[in-house]
Amino acid sequence: MAAYTRDDVDKMAEALRSLPAATKNKLSKQGVVSHLAAEILGLQERGYTIEQVAESLRSLGLVITNKTLSTYLGRLKKRIRRRERKGSLPLVLRRRTRKGQAPVLGGRPPSQQVN
Repeated sequence: MAAYTRDDVDKMAEALRSLPAATKNKLSKQGVVSHLAAEILGLQERGYTIEQVAESLRSLGLVITNKTLSTYLGRLKKRIRRRERKGSLPLVLRRRTRKGQAPVLGGRPPSQQVN
């Protein structure tokens, strides 16, 4: 059994106090997809396939399969449908807008949407 001096303990305490604050900036793959939902759904509205979106995400460093992306988007769309029935959209799908403008879903304001 090792014995520690008060100096050793004081040094340990100082080292622990000097550690930076823990951050919760890391996201799971599903968190990344949720965070990028508006952009991904906008790409799909513009004709991109799941495979093309997944390939783009992989080229940007996200390790994700087509099936996983499809599953996560399916879960997200299910939540969107539930919330639409309740009358509110998830915050990740509410794009920031200039004061007085309506929120944009999927990348284009209603005035610019193509039918």
